Amino acid sequence: MGDVGMRSIANLIHWQPPPENLYKINTDVALDVERQIVGVGVVVRDHRGQVMGVSSQHLEVNFNPGVAQAIALFRGIAFAEEAGLVLAVIESDVYTLLI
Repeated sequence: MGDVGMRSIANLIHWQPPPENLYKINTDVALDVERQIVGVGVVVRDHRGQVMGVSSQHLEVNFNPGVAQAIALFRGIAFAEEAGLVLAVIESDVYTLLI
């Protein structure tokens, strides 16, 4: 696709804030199948986009991408709850886990 195509796609993706008095939990994963490592990232933001907390973790396991994304969502919810940020909207790039 090249750099131009990737920039065009990136321009279509725009973070939307949660409603006022709520937090948004964004999660993502990175898989290294060869070394059997899953990286999990979590960002929690308020309605102004202010970062309220971040978390990252690597797990030495071999999950398929769907399971890894489900674990990232679970970790994001647990992280927000531990930080006292319980009124939250969850956002992921994995549609099938959210329906």
